[in-house]
Amino acid sequence: MKRKLSNVTLLGIDCVNVERLQAAMDVSEKDFEFGAVKLLTSLPTNDPRLVKIPHIAPIEDFSRFCIEDLHTYVDTEFVLLVQHDGFILNPDSWTDEFLKYDYIGAPWLVAGWFVRDFAISKSAPGERIVGNGSFCIRSRKFLEISARLAQEGKIPKMHPEDIALCVWNKDLLEKEGIRFAPPELAAKFSIEGEDWIYEKQFGFHGFSWTNIDQWIMEHPEYVLIVDAYKKARISRFHRLLIRARDRALSDAQKVFQDKAIEAHVFGSVARRDSDSYSDLDVWFTFKDEDIKEVLSKRLEYYSQVGEIIHVCEAPQNAPVDGVHSSVIHKNPAGLLLQVDYYLCPQSTAFQIEGSKKIFGEIELPQKEFGYNPQKIVVDAAYRIDFVMMFTFTSIKYLIRKEADALDNLFKEYGYLSERYGISTSPLPAKENTFAVLREVIVNLKKVSNDRQKQALSEIEDFSVTVEETEKTELHN
Repeated sequence: MKRKLSNVTLLGIDCVNVERLQAAMDVSEKDFEFGAVKLLTSLPTNDPRLVKIPHIAPIEDFSRFCIEDLHTYVDTEFVLLVQHDGFILNPDSWTDEFLKYDYIGAPWLVAGWFVRDFAISKSAPGERIVGNGSFCIRSRKFLEISARLAQEGKIPKMHPEDIALCVWNKDLLEKEGIRFAPPELAAKFSIEGEDWIYEKQFGFHGFSWTNIDQWIMEHPEYVLIVDAYKKARISRFHRLLIRARDRALSDAQKVFQDKAIEAHVFGSVARRDSDSYSDLDVWFTFKDEDIKEVLSKRLEYYSQVGEIIHVCEAPQNAPVDGVHSSVIHKNPAGLLLQVDYYLCPQSTAFQIEGSKKIFGEIELPQKEFGYNPQKIVVDAAYRIDFVMMFTFTSIKYLIRKEADALDNLFKEYGYLSERYGISTSPLPAKENTFAVLREVIVNLKKVSNDRQKQALSEIEDFSVTVEETEKTELHN
């Protein structure tokens, strides 16, 4: 039997794709009988819930509509706003406590970017602020007061509308008698953001950044929603990889800013033709008198950029009197990223054509990147470390479907037994597949030390995540 909410209007607005909103409203109506149900759109549809409105675009106009015009479409005491990616998940979590306030939406965990992008107090990071407007309840009183304040010119900036109402003008609205729900109750009402996982909250917002995997698994019948969610999560995975690389570059710059006299990036990131799986090549130049101390502390510095899973330092790739460190970092989200650090004294430093300067006023000579013919004796552990880097780089080659994706890995793996006397198991097949890649990893574990085994397990797990993620994208 449906729960009656006769004083609440269920309302959605979509002038882009009405079918996706219909699916979200169907889910939200399944267990509730609302006082009214309205689907606002400018698009053609036979849906009986249709309320025709002028076309809304761009997104700034949507914010203005929600603040200035929405009250004219609501006759009940409250309105529950839904979107195609923000709707009711768990009807059993409903409580009439939600209606004791004029506004309730998912609380935001304030981070540094929040302060930067939305001009919030610098003391706010770590706080939870109510809240998201895409899936929320607003009283008619709230709608009317916010509209009046906007008409009086007291809400000059309206986009994003939920930030405008719940952050920038919250004090103004509270002086008008508006009551915002406390974060503790709002967290039971809805969730939004990468720090949230669905745990039977009433609703949510954000396919790309809010984890509702459990609900999706429990409701395969909502095909349109399930497909949209999976596609959004794929996009999110790629965005997270790119964000991890951008964050690594920013953190590396901070670590070496007061130690190096020059820094630049090169390779695909500098050329702007990188994809989400591309690694990061970054060069730092130091005064000659400082290089020895820097090199002695380099692992400490790298660890400040991110957790170190594996390091391989190929002498043939090192600048003269410097070092080249291929480092696999693991970020807090569990994603792996390769950063190639080049640390070099000024007297031998150069810049590869097409590089992009990060900082430093000194000009370096332009030079092609080449091998450094150093004669250095390396042990068996290094030989395995070297092949391990190929297991990681092979992941991106497989994703890019390169014809010779695993050729270099097969070659270096073969050298372990052919040239260096390390007894590795032969491969039954040399095919460009993730299964063969993981077979190489399993075989390497048999001849590896504990540190290497742990790193290989991380690489193996990441390869599984990547393969499953990309398969999902292919099927969608």
